[in-house]
Amino acid sequence: MSVKDELQIFMNAMALSYGAGDAAACAAMFTADAELFSPYAPTACGRAEIEELHRVWTEGDGNKKTHYR
Repeated sequence: MSVKDELQIFMNAMALSYGAGDAAACAAMFTADAELFSPYAPTACGRAEIEELHRVWTEGDGNKKTHYR
């Protein structure tokens, strides 16, 4: 399997998790010490913060821009 195929599988899984509102599954796709940088929120460091950030995003109205301004 090519790297492109592997990345597509990963991105499809992320999109499904996000679309289902599963913040824990989204966070599980990151390493334990990952940092998530977004123009829509403060930096999230580690899985717990990444999960909380995804929880805010997935439980909201779908507009990330409205949560941290």
